[in-house]
Amino acid sequence: MNKHNYWQPWFWGIFLIACAGTLGASQLGWLPVHLGFWTILLTIILVGATIANLINLSIGGTIFGLAFLGMLYAKPLGISALTPWTILAIALLLTIGLSLIFRPFQKRRWKRWASQHVSEHIEVHGGTHQDHVRAHYSTSTGTDDESHVNFAVSLGSAVRYVQSPDFQSADISASLGEIKVYFDDATILGDSATITVSGTASQISLYIPRTWNTILDIQPMMGEVTEVGHRDHRDTPRVYINGGIKMGEVTVNYI
Repeated sequence: MNKHNYWQPWFWGIFLIACAGTLGASQLGWLPVHLGFWTILLTIILVGATIANLINLSIGGTIFGLAFLGMLYAKPLGISALTPWTILAIALLLTIGLSLIFRPFQKRRWKRWASQHVSEHIEVHGGTHQDHVRAHYSTSTGTDDESHVNFAVSLGSAVRYVQSPDFQSADISASLGEIKVYFDDATILGDSATITVSGTASQISLYIPRTWNTILDIQPMMGEVTEVGHRDHRDTPRVYINGGIKMGEVTVNYI
């Protein structure tokens, strides 16, 4: 087990036991405030999800978890004057604002963690640095071998691998999240392909073979588009990368 999160099973075990006790005590009338079964069950789910997002330093997941708890307990908290849509709007604005403020710190933290964690794993299991970064980063991974692929992430992070033998197009969207898409195992049989990105308060990272002739047309709005690495200049295949990013970042990495 990874020594960096060895404590998590113990924490979640104690948390679930405490939840079981709270649920039983409420149904027996032992608590000063009686709550319905479904209210307690929903509270347990929301609290667990909020804690998980807080542990993973997910700003959006943490804030929206607290927002839903606030909606559930609006009356006891004295905020019943706020409509659910108002609470969600406040949560969205807070998420965007805090993401913009803390994004540089999150990047530095990820780089430090990745360098240390991946180096340790390579010493034990061998392999390349890139292989282990792929294997260990993100909460969601997946592959796709279709000619037309569609990836989306919201309030989380994901890594996707395109392994199409006849890649033609990809639609990638992210909302308050982070997604990395690797195209180094994809083959373009025709003269061109299209990658369309769409993001809001998110980070989208594309890993493109350096032999592809990329043509970038991404429109940033309070965002940033950067290219990392060097390309081998060739006429084909041409890959049109277009779309837009709002209050986020798109990084094209040539590998």
